[in-house]
Amino acid sequence: MQKTANRSRWAVPDTFVDQPPKFRLSAQMLRIMRLTSFFLLTICLHISAKSSSQTVTLSGKDVPLEKVFSAIKKQTGYVVFYNRGLLNNSTPVTLTVNNMPLTDFMTVALKDQPLDFIINGKTITLSERRSLVIPVPQAPLVGPALVPVSGIIRNSSGVPLEGVSIRVNGSKTGTRTNAQGHFVINANEGDVLTISYVGFLGMTVRINATGAMMISTEKQDKDANIPGPSVSVITNNSLRNLSIQLAPSATSLQTVTVNKGYYTTSQKLNTGNTVTIRGEEIEKQPVANFLQALQGRVAGLIITQQSGVPGSNFTVQIRGQNSILNGNTPLYIVDGIPYSSDKLNQVLSGFVGATPSVDPGSAAGLGGLSPLNNINPADLESIEILKDADATAIYGSRGANGVILITTKRGGAGPLTVSANFNYGTNAPTRLIRYMNTQEYLEMRNEAFKNDNVTPTVNDYDVNGTWSKTKYTDWTKQLVGGQSSNINGQVTLSGGSEQTQFQLGMDYSRQNPPYGGGFADNRGTVRFNISNTSKDRRFRMGFSTAYSVDYNNLPGMDVYANIGVAPNAPDLLSPDGSLLWTNNVLNPFASLLRQYNATTKNLMTNVQLTYHIIEGLNVKASLGYTNSIFNESRLNPASSFFPLPFYKTKANASFGTNGGDTWIFEPQAEYDKDILGGNLRLLVGSTMQGSVTEGQVITGNFRSDASLNNMNAATEKNVANSYGKYNYAAVFGRISYNFDEKYVINLTGRRDGSSRFGPGRQFANFGAIGAGWIFSDEKFIKDHLRFLSFGKFRGSYGITGSDQVGGYLYLDSYTPTPAFQYQGLNGLTPSRIFNEDFGWENNKKLEGAVELGFLKDRLNVSASWFKNRSSNQLVQQPLSPGTGADFVQANLPATVQNTGWEFVVSSTNIKNKGLTWRTNMNVTISRNKLVAFPGLAQSSYASRFVVGEPVTMLRLFQFADVDPATGVYRFVNKSGQLTTSPAYGVDNIIIFHPNPDFYGGVQNSLTYKGISLDVFFQFTKQRGKNMLTGLNNSIGSMNNVPALFTERWQKPGDIARIQKYTTLQYGPASNSQTAANNSDFGWTDASYVRCKNVAISYNVQSKWIKKTFMKSARVYLQAQNLFTITNYMGADPETQGLILPPMKTINGGFQFSL
Repeated sequence: MQKTANRSRWAVPDTFVDQPPKFRLSAQMLRIMRLTSFFLLTICLHISAKSSSQTVTLSGKDVPLEKVFSAIKKQTGYVVFYNRGLLNNSTPVTLTVNNMPLTDFMTVALKDQPLDFIINGKTITLSERRSLVIPVPQAPLVGPALVPVSGIIRNSSGVPLEGVSIRVNGSKTGTRTNAQGHFVINANEGDVLTISYVGFLGMTVRINATGAMMISTEKQDKDANIPGPSVSVITNNSLRNLSIQLAPSATSLQTVTVNKGYYTTSQKLNTGNTVTIRGEEIEKQPVANFLQALQGRVAGLIITQQSGVPGSNFTVQIRGQNSILNGNTPLYIVDGIPYSSDKLNQVLSGFVGATPSVDPGSAAGLGGLSPLNNINPADLESIEILKDADATAIYGSRGANGVILITTKRGGAGPLTVSANFNYGTNAPTRLIRYMNTQEYLEMRNEAFKNDNVTPTVNDYDVNGTWSKTKYTDWTKQLVGGQSSNINGQVTLSGGSEQTQFQLGMDYSRQNPPYGGGFADNRGTVRFNISNTSKDRRFRMGFSTAYSVDYNNLPGMDVYANIGVAPNAPDLLSPDGSLLWTNNVLNPFASLLRQYNATTKNLMTNVQLTYHIIEGLNVKASLGYTNSIFNESRLNPASSFFPLPFYKTKANASFGTNGGDTWIFEPQAEYDKDILGGNLRLLVGSTMQGSVTEGQVITGNFRSDASLNNMNAATEKNVANSYGKYNYAAVFGRISYNFDEKYVINLTGRRDGSSRFGPGRQFANFGAIGAGWIFSDEKFIKDHLRFLSFGKFRGSYGITGSDQVGGYLYLDSYTPTPAFQYQGLNGLTPSRIFNEDFGWENNKKLEGAVELGFLKDRLNVSASWFKNRSSNQLVQQPLSPGTGADFVQANLPATVQNTGWEFVVSSTNIKNKGLTWRTNMNVTISRNKLVAFPGLAQSSYASRFVVGEPVTMLRLFQFADVDPATGVYRFVNKSGQLTTSPAYGVDNIIIFHPNPDFYGGVQNSLTYKGISLDVFFQFTKQRGKNMLTGLNNSIGSMNNVPALFTERWQKPGDIARIQKYTTLQYGPASNSQTAANNSDFGWTDASYVRCKNVAISYNVQSKWIKKTFMKSARVYLQAQNLFTITNYMGADPETQGLILPPMKTINGGFQFSL
């Protein structure tokens, strides 16, 4: 709702620059934050110092114990005391350990030695190991006593593994590890435990009186090229504190752990459609926004960059457009906290009375800036894209359009490690269209005068001799063709003990557009996370916070939109850089004087608590808080406008500020139990979320440029306040059961409540079912189809809802208007009438898929078919003027359907000792259509939609040709006859589909020893808006045009693609040009193949690293949008039109750790 009664508590100050915004934190709060940061850093360093003194890294063959003890002293400061005679019977040891706790290391080192040890303070005392004989009284044999065995199972990086199976051979006794990797199981002396987990090499362990002894471990495939250890090991064999490290298996993607936010599963048992992009893939791409790193890499995900201007927004859709008019963007979750993706642009052009649809506030365009710019791509551990009902239903209405889960990096156990990454590079537009040179331009102009049978006037400076006819300036190159720079730097500190780990990171990034004038998008981020696990492994706490500031200063408009200046125009800048308005020529450099500044500050904090109550039962709680502040201004000095002698444009400015707080609390409980030959997992939880936003925009006109920053000096002023409040609540549950690791079924239910609907309509129920059959584990398949290493059928069906509309739209609303004033105050006019009957939009999702692995998973193929139907569409229904209001919020009885196929192929082409070559490819074929709309013909949407056609359809004139006799465009009217003047609303007989036919990407990755090369191509088959239309209606007037227009009609009988030139604003040729702009003539093939990313890196060999102070080092060269193959008639087939294309970026960098 909008209101004007009182100034917002976050109002823009009268003097915008001199007075601090009220968003700014108080001095007391700043002191508290500084002290908190100091104490947190002190704690982290203390933890790191403690942990680094108690871990050992050592690798060697046949190392004498004396050297082992010397290494302990050097790395930890602990001194080993012993009598020299104790080592007479010792033997050299062979071991490879990395950051192993000191106690575990001593146990491993002395495992086969006749020695025991005791640690007291900073001293380790050795003694001779003696056999202890305890007399046992004679008694009837009743069987061996049960021994409680407990411990932790981790991966090779030290991260606890949840869900690892531990079973006693020959019995029904078994258990699984909890979220902290901890387990407890009762076993007899002599029993054998089998430990297994998908994606890792399993092992068998025998229980003895003195501890646990590994009997065997699964062998890694001899052709495997898996980083880390090649076998699973026991790092501490104490029965009460067993420590096991599982090595990763070389099996395929079905063994990968899949994060679904509220829970995790394995790719093998996953019944939903989820795609994971690892942080390693993102780091290879020199991008400022992580959405750029996802383009073309995920089947079913369409990401379109709206402009090449740094900080500009993106259009994101998962499996097409579900809603006719309202939000189609997915839900973003960052470390468990919802993250707003609403575009950032409050201020308009700066003029009082500017129109939002045509007056963008900056060069970023109508799409504004992306709020996701505040997230540093280098901070991301992984991104999961959830697409189908099984994967998204647990998020209820928030996940109706899909979910994108973002997980940031966390600290791990080990000594204090300092990591740094610095890179620098250049940017340039990917592709620019060539405009006419001076000779072609003057030929066009003279020919236009001849066609119109008129002569140049005194104002036609380009052809009447006032300007040089030999001067040539390539304004495209002059304005946007230069190179700009980008710089990125990141420093991270991490470390910790087994119980406590932390990470502290800082980064800075700057991206410059290809303009002069010092414009840039600057981002700085500080993030911190810490986790702690209690000694008994029952309680775990995780805390993370991140604070980011993005400062973006851009021109007031995209300079690329003004490159049509005559090529023989005089210089437009004086030697001192000031503007020249020679002969009243429009000066594109003027837009560089119109300053746009935007500052986005974002604070995110999250706390996660987990407690293990009993075996298999955990309770969790997640608490999150987000504070965002967005300030922007647009200053337009009078000196930046055309200096007409009879009218002078006033200096004007616009200031906007917007801030909001969002909180979320999600308690949940999870129960895990092996039962009836399978595994049962139950999850119940609740979501409570709320947000409040307030903002204000002030626009004013001024007498002079000097007073632009002082709103008190405005001669005209317009103030608009905004306020929004949103409350959301839900309860959810999930039942998952898999039998024999082959048959899986999942049931999900959720009841959502939203404040965006009226009483009686606020709550709705949603749910989904998913099932899977791993048929490759069937005996028949194993016996007869040995080439098939993995096979799974899966399917899902579910219903979700959507509430993506503004808050409280069921109420009456009024809009302030300066047209009706009383005592200097703006009046109010009705804009929306009350309607409490509108409710949830419904989305039904159906999917079926098959996943196959061949030749020991060296080749993996998956095919998914989906059908999504969205009904009960939420729209703003236009009203008759007689009602006194513009519209009413309502539900349309329309149903939109998206169907399609998604294919994913991954292969390991070569894998030997030195060389590995892998390929990944995805292709999506999707279709959108309106399948039902009762009463469409009688509605206000009759001219916009057609049942059976896509909701993105366009009604266009049918282009025929250029009339050979007159040289004017002709079209086919409704009656099938040729005409040069088709009737609007009558002759729009072409239904055009702008959606892509198919799209996808191909990735090739090669590694040879320490060198890696990655090449990724993105491709799209589509039609798009070309440069033959959308320009000046008079091709031949005093504006330059693309060289495409040289192929024109010149004389009767010519067969040409382009009609004759004309200088007339109103005439047969200009009228037909207007019709052509609204015909299929303006839409041609815009398919392309883009070399999206090339990355080459070299990991410096360890033998060279040892000579320095570094632990590791890597040098790399990366390129983004390197080149594009296309026949598109325009600058770039992705952005299309007079918009700055995406940037080609080439970066070089150096990464190292200490």
